[in-house]
Amino acid sequence: MKFEEKFIKLRKEKGFSQEELAEKLNVTRQTISKWELGQTKPDMDKIKEISALFEISVENLINDSMEAEKGSKIENKKPRRAIIYVFGGLLVALIIALIVVICGGEKATEEDKPTNPISSFFETFFDIAEKGVEFNDKVMDKFDEESKENQEEMQQQFQETVNQMTQSFEKDAFNISFENKGGTRATIFVKSTLDAVNRSNKKNAEHIILVEYRGKQTSEENEIISIKNNLKDFEEYEVIIDYDENGYVNLVKIKDIEK
Repeated sequence: MKFEEKFIKLRKEKGFSQEELAEKLNVTRQTISKWELGQTKPDMDKIKEISALFEISVENLINDSMEAEKGSKIENKKPRRAIIYVFGGLLVALIIALIVVICGGEKATEEDKPTNPISSFFETFFDIAEKGVEFNDKVMDKFDEESKENQEEMQQQFQETVNQMTQSFEKDAFNISFENKGGTRATIFVKSTLDAVNRSNKKNAEHIILVEYRGKQTSEENEIISIKNNLKDFEEYEVIIDYDENGYVNLVKIKDIEK
């Protein structure tokens, strides 16, 4: 289950609206909406806050191969199981040693050489215990092999998560100049937004932002400057920010406000 699917499920289970959850996490409602649409992802600090709020482990929250379950934790029970094997083996050895000593005492004859029952018991016990330790070593060796495989798998999943988080940070860093520029804006602020588009397009050729005004779209610097110069001073315009399928700002729409 993807992060955004878990996030929506957990929010609804808690009965939070997007506004209520945004207030609890100290973010905007738009940020919550983008997380749920999969356009962006929260940073690690917010991941930890979400984990605590919804009572779910961080690993469960960011691992797409896991379902969203409250209080779920990845727990490796194999070491505990190996310890149980050890004590279980020693207990069996103790019981067998007692049986051997008792049975051996019943079969002994007067011609047998006198033996110390306690000494005989411990000799038998330690002999069987030694075999139990050998068996446990084999179990632990197998566990080490499986543990190594699990560690490699966890490392791969962690690296994938880091890559996803890195991509999310890159998007946030790219979008931050435009995130709060939407809405009804005075001419001076719209012109500032157009300047920011030109600066961004010069530095980020892989994420070009288009400007749309009166039905025409362009990313050419001179044409954007021309749009800027044609805007009337002391007026207000409606600015709409759009995103591409990967969550990057790719279009700034400017609309005249009818009077």
